[in-house]
Amino acid sequence: MYQNFTDVLNVLEICLHCNRTAHILCLGACVPLDNLDFYQIDAFTTEPFLGNPAVVCILENNDDLSEETKQKIASEVNQPMTAFVSRKWTQNSVNSDKNSYKIQFFTPTQEFYLCGHATVGSVLVLKTRDTNGATNDKSVANYHFETKAGEPIDSSYDENDLITISFPLPTQYKPIDLNDKWTQNIVAFTLGSKLGINSVEEVVISNKFVLIRLKDSDEINLHKVVPNFDELNQMSDRKGVRNGIIVTQKCDFNRDGIHFYSRVFLSWAGVNEDPVCGSAHTQLMPYWSQILEAKAGQTLIGKQVSQRPGIVRCRLNGDRVELSGNAVIVLKGSLIL
Repeated sequence: MYQNFTDVLNVLEICLHCNRTAHILCLGACVPLDNLDFYQIDAFTTEPFLGNPAVVCILENNDDLSEETKQKIASEVNQPMTAFVSRKWTQNSVNSDKNSYKIQFFTPTQEFYLCGHATVGSVLVLKTRDTNGATNDKSVANYHFETKAGEPIDSSYDENDLITISFPLPTQYKPIDLNDKWTQNIVAFTLGSKLGINSVEEVVISNKFVLIRLKDSDEINLHKVVPNFDELNQMSDRKGVRNGIIVTQKCDFNRDGIHFYSRVFLSWAGVNEDPVCGSAHTQLMPYWSQILEAKAGQTLIGKQVSQRPGIVRCRLNGDRVELSGNAVIVLKGSLIL
């Protein structure tokens, strides 16, 4: 039995295997458990506690966690996104080198097939582990991820600690009539009482997002947006949109060094506001590239102006959208499974 209170503390752990909140292990009442390393990161920022947080779980060998367990873990850590990284899907593929991985994403309430910021965080975690945390290692690294969406993500970590991820070019937006009742509802429920339909330049829609572009202004009107999430979540007709709603506004690049601002609302996926959304920028880049008549290969700078702002560098490269940004690790630990 335990010799002193320190011995008790050494075996006191949160147990996700049982239904109890916490208990003392090693009393024979619980089956042997394994540790799952996790890292909490902030993406699209160089400073801790800004940008978009995510949890990255590294499954060392085969992925033997059930979907149900992954969802429970994502709910437990309660971050906008949790990524699970393993090799299982890539062992027999043409991309079976040591830097090829399977990646899955879960919000606290459901699985999400693609996520930019959690991929950026996963690249940082893998690079950190590959170099044993050496901060002076400036070698370039490349990683390939296979996703459930069937859309591979290629990524790189460069000598300036900039992480770039590459997504397939999304389907094009289609403009929808501002006088349409559905459009007026989505605008009213998203913008709130401080902004009306007269503040909107246009609304376009794809299979992933509704995009509401505000009229040009010297003021950042995005700060006035106060969505009514109850009304949004009660909308049964979502026009096939899977992810959520983007509100965006042109910026004065000569003044601020930013091409466009945005905010992203994913209440339909269990996250009211996503602080800095990579997936949304795969949609924003081709949209603003056309509006701003960007040159081939030109990088556009987007800033998401949530309470945890972040910067995303966007570039079109053939049939791919490249997103670049920084990330920092803020927490490391183990889940007891």
